[in-house]
Order: sequence, then structure tokens, then C-alpha cells
Amino acid sequence: MIDRCYNPDSKDFKDYGGRGIQVCDEWRDVAGFVAAMGPKRKGQSIDRLDENGHYEPGNCRRTDALGQGEHKRNNAIVTRSGAQRHIASVWREAGIKESTFYNRLNAGMTPDQAASLPVRKRNATVVIDGEEKTIVEWAKIAGVDSATIRNRVKSGIVGKALLAPPRTKKITA
Repeated sequence: MIDRCYNPDSKDFKDYGGRGIQVCDEWRDVAGFVAAMGPKRKGQSIDRLDENGHYEPGNCRRTDALGQGEHKRNNAIVTRSGAQRHIASVWREAGIKESTFYNRLNAGMTPDQAASLPVRKRNATVVIDGEEKTIVEWAKIAGVDSATIRNRVKSGIVGKALLAPPRTKKITA
């Protein structure tokens, strides 16, 4: 922390001291820092809540690598539930994959929509004649591809019609 803020020869100086980031006086002594922040736990490091702010009480926390990743200057900021948030914290909090979240944004959804839309279940079930099975199980029974049944469900087909063999095109000479 001190090296990257005050040593121009440090490889990280340009991103810290070179930008004017400083360490408060009481933390320039290790004992003062430990008294304020407590001992370091395994896997934790110091993180500034405002990535443009100084190393000082009220702007720092102990966190893991995921927490660190949320507070990088190059991290995208989005509005979620009316508040500015780091994008990584939004998809993590929503419990969805990063790729799912970004695909939804790229499809034109707002961050609120992308984070609140449920994720499609891999083993979605369908009820036919009162019997519930996964789409994969019904596909095996019917001898059709599971994507065929999934597409039929999406198009509104219900019941035994989901299990019909795919239509084949007749080629006439």
C-alpha cells in the first residue's frame, strides 16, 4: 500500500501514487493500520470502497479477490434498483452466470431486467396426461431431440403433441 503510493519505482505507482492516492498518516505505521483494520485473514487484502479515494478509515475494507474485482477503475457501472453498482456485484447478487447477464444486456435488456429474469432450468419438466418428466426424459421416450420438445413448449404446444415425431419434408423429383 505504501510502496505503490509513494515509491515511483514501484510497478503499480502510476495507478496509485501517480494518480494522487495517499495513505492516511495513522496508517503509514503498520501498528496504526492493524489497530484500525484488524489482522489480515487468509485470502484477504485491503480494498478501497471509492477506487479514487485514499487509503483511510471509512474508505477501506478487508475483502477477498471477488470483492477486489468489484472495485476496479475499469469495471463497468450500471444502475440497478435505482442505485449505481459495479456490474460484477449485480450478476453475483442475482445468482446468475456472468455470461447469462452479459448476453441479456447485449439482447437489449436493462440491468434490472437482466438480473431479475429467472434462469431457464436445465432440467425443465413438462406434464403430459398427468405425468411429469423432464424434457430430456420425454425426448428419450418419444425418440426426438430434446431441443425439439423445448421449441414446441416455447411455441405453445401442449400434451401428447409435444411427443410427435418431427415432420419430414418430402422430396419429389
